[in-house]
Amino acid sequence: MTIEQWLRNAAQDAERRQLTDLIPRLEALAEATRRLRGAAWNREAVPASTAPPDPASPPGATGRAAEGGSAAGA
Repeated sequence: MTIEQWLRNAAQDAERRQLTDLIPRLEALAEATRRLRGAAWNREAVPASTAPPDPASPPGATGRAAEGGSAAGA
């Protein structure tokens, strides 16, 4: 999900809930997130070739357990 998609969904939800005063704050949060993600120190921290983790694998899963084997025998 992109920041733009998130903002669109959050703004629609705020309108549906009649919380229109929240929309400028959501827009500010989206802009702050864009700036943080675009900051030079952030680009240096994570190489562009780094792919996000596989959502099917639990966090920290490695070795045979991540491949469907038993972690107890590892």
